Amino acid sequence: MYTLEHDNICLQAAECIENGKFEGGDEKQVKALRVSCFLNGAACSLKLKNFLETIVLCSEVLDIEFQNVKALYRRAQSYIEVGDLISAEMDINRALEADPENREVKSLYKAMKLSKAESDRRDAKLYANMFALSKVRTHFP
Repeated sequence: MYTLEHDNICLQAAECIENGKFEGGDEKQVKALRVSCFLNGAACSLKLKNFLETIVLCSEVLDIEFQNVKALYRRAQSYIEVGDLISAEMDINRALEADPENREVKSLYKAMKLSKAESDRRDAKLYANMFALSKVRTHFP
């Protein structure tokens, strides 16, 4: 639940980030808040179908926490939406490495494999048509 105390903590964190001043355990707290803010922003961007922004925000999280499953999951979703299935698969594999039992990630893996198979079928058809056309053009009577 969002409270005035939470608001004050966010303001303090923003101040620390701007000034680069961290005292004692504040740096840990600021990192945790940054991760939370970036993840929330990524969730919003994903819902708004702003996939490139989601990728950027999740990458910020992953710079702080290399194996953050939520960031990997959301970034993989966005990669799938923009058609970068190779990057999506890499993120899904990293997420499964960190949390092998995560149902959402497993489900996304299946969806990504279906997208990849469909993409491969489209590519095969496209290239088959291209080669068929080139054979027709090279055989003159």
